[in-house]
Amino acid sequence: MAIATAPPVGASSLARTAPRGTRALARFEVATLLGSPSVSAALLALPQLEEIEDCDVVLERDVRIVEIAAGEPDELRLDLLGGITPVQVACILDGRPSGDGATFTAAALRIAPIAGGVRVATPGSLASAGGAPEPLVARFEAAAAQARQLLAIDGGSVERPVPILVTWGDVSVDLQATLPDAVQASAAAAALGRALAAARQAGAQGIDGVRATSRGGAVEVRVEGADAGTALALRSQVVEAFRMPSGSMAPGLVVGDHLLVLKGREGKRVAAGDVVVFDHPESGAAYMKRVIAVGGERVRIEGGEVRIGGKALEHADAGHSTDPEAPGRLVREKRGAQSYRILFTGGGFASDVIDVQVPPGHVYLLGDNRDRSHDSRHFGPVSLGAVTGRVVAVAASFDASGAVRWKRVGMPVE
Repeated sequence: MAIATAPPVGASSLARTAPRGTRALARFEVATLLGSPSVSAALLALPQLEEIEDCDVVLERDVRIVEIAAGEPDELRLDLLGGITPVQVACILDGRPSGDGATFTAAALRIAPIAGGVRVATPGSLASAGGAPEPLVARFEAAAAQARQLLAIDGGSVERPVPILVTWGDVSVDLQATLPDAVQASAAAAALGRALAAARQAGAQGIDGVRATSRGGAVEVRVEGADAGTALALRSQVVEAFRMPSGSMAPGLVVGDHLLVLKGREGKRVAAGDVVVFDHPESGAAYMKRVIAVGGERVRIEGGEVRIGGKALEHADAGHSTDPEAPGRLVREKRGAQSYRILFTGGGFASDVIDVQVPPGHVYLLGDNRDRSHDSRHFGPVSLGAVTGRVVAVAASFDASGAVRWKRVGMPVE
């Protein structure tokens, strides 16, 4: 095979031989990663760990560098550089021989030898191609000249990309996300900075070296001196991921979205129009809805129209949803400082009449998919004490088959 005699992949050759649809490039030094307590703990939790050991693979001995290129439509290339063999990789992935004596097949992946290691890839990414998009290549190569571990992503749409760059060394991790709107970037950095400050005041350990700033349109986060407790403290008191389990917040948030949620005191600083995570007042399960009214306001809902204090929320036609899982009429609604799309699919609550005064210290919550949402129309206003966080961005998104929805990566929440 042509790739069997390809030169060992490096940061530059990885980027310049990746498939044209590449949206993410990564390069990791395995020994350095395994030296991190948090990474070691994550590896111990992997269900494949037993298979790795049974296949006589010792990661720090057999794999020196991992190179990754991933992109559209559903392409993946993983190069394992070191002494590991295709037979060992096939053993881990339960692969079977392809018949040529050199390669293996494991589900939708192909396993083949390359000079200096083994390549695991989808069929369209197995051979060297014309390279990733030039802006992604440039960012990746510039970072590779200074960092031993790096991940570069082009999220968002092609027209309005969200470039994300993460680099880390022995003592620091740097993340930079460039949002299409500089005002959004500044606001996001400020909110994260307040959340960090509040967590420190509350006694959170391990986050003294975490800083968030903005420059131009970029949100920059730097972590220095991280230890095993840093990730735990960040997840429990500053920011946490939440997976969208249903279509109740369509069209803006969809099933398979993994969302960043600000926690702690900053996460409870909610205003009308914000999207929040809260504990359901009856089941205690975590739910996500939009704040449509706050304490002291009167809410009246009739025929799909929402009135706050007797005044109808501003609506503008936004076309029609062609999503087969959530078809219907789209409307752009404005509440407070927020403007966002909502969906009417027909039926549901459209004919119900609700008139309620929101008590002090409570919020009234609605799903953006107005006819398909279990919200305050069922269970009434929710105490602010039950609100656990405020949703700020889509960190990642996967469709039903597990493919990455690249256009949603890094997308701010409306």
